[in-house]
Amino acid sequence: MRTVITTVGTSLLNHAKNQGKDPQDYLRTAEREGTLDQTSAETNSLERLLQKGDRIVFLHSDTDEGEQAARLLADFYREKGHATETRKVSSLKYDEKQFAQRGLRAFVTELINHVEAAQRAHQEVLINATGGFKAEFAYALLVGLLYKVPVYYIHEKFREIISLPPIPIGWNFQLIDDYEAFFEWIEQDLRTTREVENWLYGMPEAVRLLLTDEDGYTVLSPAGEAFYRAYRKLIEEEPRTPAFLHKQAKRALLSADDDTRQELHRRISRLQNSELGRQNSEHKRNSDCLFYPTGRFPYRIAYYTDANGIWICAIFTSHDRYEAALEKGIYSKDYDREDFEPYEGLATR
Repeated sequence: MRTVITTVGTSLLNHAKNQGKDPQDYLRTAEREGTLDQTSAETNSLERLLQKGDRIVFLHSDTDEGEQAARLLADFYREKGHATETRKVSSLKYDEKQFAQRGLRAFVTELINHVEAAQRAHQEVLINATGGFKAEFAYALLVGLLYKVPVYYIHEKFREIISLPPIPIGWNFQLIDDYEAFFEWIEQDLRTTREVENWLYGMPEAVRLLLTDEDGYTVLSPAGEAFYRAYRKLIEEEPRTPAFLHKQAKRALLSADDDTRQELHRRISRLQNSELGRQNSEHKRNSDCLFYPTGRFPYRIAYYTDANGIWICAIFTSHDRYEAALEKGIYSKDYDREDFEPYEGLATR
């Protein structure tokens, strides 16, 4: 079974009104006459897209017209044998401030919720972004790219539906990986702009690009919400690669202060996610190891990989120690395999 998530506008109501007809009768008449492709943006695309057994989720605006259009479409396609569901997107309405500040973020959240639910159920997911506000299409496309879901679109005057398939590339989540504690904090509750500004001190300007201000509060922007949710899905669902600690690395880990040790455990956990580890690691001179993370952090993890897992040779808790060791050279051959042991997370003793 496929899940087809469809954005809904008001073209059905507008066309029916222009014809002086009841919208429900207008739909049924169009089906009899074979003109559903001219009835609304949604039917124009769905008639080209649907397969037998498809389930349709209609996402509609926070307006009476949007709700009515979604309900009519859901009832119509239910009668045609499809399982249907309607969902209102809070604050997505004809109010410029609410639309920009809350509506689009709510749309992204609702869309991702349905994408993730379908993927957890091992269903194929499609996004039909033909109906609704034009701005919805841009964020539907972003979600489709991040979640590897195809997005479909057709203009009312087009005869062929346009498919925008997911691009076979990995997204770089290094920024969220580096400042995960901040993104977790801002997502957990409503934060005042003053509180957020205190957190942002010393962070790269790029973090601000994923935020937006709302009446004295700062929250994730629609794009920020999409990226953060995709990041969480990646770290929660991708299988973890086994990791092994050299005795020197273990000693450095256990001797670190509590905050640093907790952060190092988090970093090793992320390193076990092959995609995140690859994105945020680099080669350095005088070494055949990889170093994680990159950027302006006081700690570094030196490691290499093979078919058996990740071999952590050294952990440096200060930049000076890291630079001094790098001057002498850090090579995997100097770390005997017999001196490694499986990494056990927070249970490491």
